[in-house]
Amino acid sequence: MIDADGDYIIKGHSFKNSSFFEFYRSYNAAEPVSAQELFEKITSSTGSFSMLNSRGEECILAHTPVSATEGWTLLSFMPMRDLNVNTENWLLIGFVSVGLLILFAFDLAAMIIFNKKLQAAATEAAAANKAKTDFLSTMSHDIRTPMNAIIGLTAIAEKNLDDPVSV
Repeated sequence: MIDADGDYIIKGHSFKNSSFFEFYRSYNAAEPVSAQELFEKITSSTGSFSMLNSRGEECILAHTPVSATEGWTLLSFMPMRDLNVNTENWLLIGFVSVGLLILFAFDLAAMIIFNKKLQAAATEAAAANKAKTDFLSTMSHDIRTPMNAIIGLTAIAEKNLDDPVSV
């Protein structure tokens, strides 16, 4: 962040110059831009342009005026090589892929074990249900026949309550 004179309000530790315009002139002498033209360019509107840094690398400088204060401008300075979009970290991609494959294999193994246990429980439940059905059908037949006899004899006895008993 710089003020209207180009002095740094907030600056990174790598900036050795006391003023941004001094920094610009020391490494970009080939361009015939005066300090006043540069000041007008970066304080009037938001935008960006390229310039050289202290190592002679091409960099991009983005600028925007701070609306809350008069004359302050926010600058962002980045080497162009850092903006390369063709940088992939294949090691990171490999580690993430291997990790995801391990998680997939673990989940698959857990689901197979869970399904086997579930299938065994379903088989047990079906066997218990069949045993219950067999028991009830057998017991109901075994109990129904004697109960019918008892109910029938009780009905006969109720009809003949007044009959004398002969011994």
